[in-house]
Amino acid sequence: MPSAWEIMAARRRRVLISTIYPADGRVTMDWASSVARLQHEPDWPVVNPSGLPYDSARNVAARLCLNEGIAYLFFLDSDVLAPPDIIYRLLATGRDLVSALYFKRGGDYPPSAATLVQTPEDKEHPVKVGPLPKFNYGDIIPVDFLPAGALLISRRCLEDVAKAFVHPFEWGLDQGFGPFMGPDGQLLPPWSEDYMFSMRAKSLGFQPWLHTGIVCHHEMAGWVGIRGLQAPER
Repeated sequence: MPSAWEIMAARRRRVLISTIYPADGRVTMDWASSVARLQHEPDWPVVNPSGLPYDSARNVAARLCLNEGIAYLFFLDSDVLAPPDIIYRLLATGRDLVSALYFKRGGDYPPSAATLVQTPEDKEHPVKVGPLPKFNYGDIIPVDFLPAGALLISRRCLEDVAKAFVHPFEWGLDQGFGPFMGPDGQLLPPWSEDYMFSMRAKSLGFQPWLHTGIVCHHEMAGWVGIRGLQAPER
């Protein structure tokens, strides 16, 4: 029978696992297999908010984590293939906000994490998203923007961001008709909901960290033709 200190230690490391599904709920065999191999404790709850925009789905998971008194929230999106021990390795870093490394599905396939670049000469966009500095694989490096596809967030980080912002995750990319005013009544920069959360957390003293030693694969659709499997042509 476990002692009281063992029970408390387990609670301090309890993780809510949240996956964000597409609206139709379909995932690949590779992703389903990778999730089946995901290592976690039997009492770590798993939630699957679906049928919502990305920012709303993440806010649902964040609120559940806070309401249930769970120590960490781990996002694993339905297009990210992660190593089985990813949660334990992210927990071992001791960071409040830390992500595994994966890559974008377009352009030259750069890392999905990024840095903030000051461009004061550009009055319309005084700050921009920039590339990562050079790093050695295995390093845990400070960044400005983290994607949420394989992201671990501590409870205290969630609590502080939720206190400062009514909607911790907000989608700011809806800029088709000019600057976008979010539900909080604040002018939003043109960032995705995960980048927005990263910068909000950083503004409150929580440094986003990227673990370059944990590498995930980012799935993308492909076509089969005379050249075999290939990425869709644009």
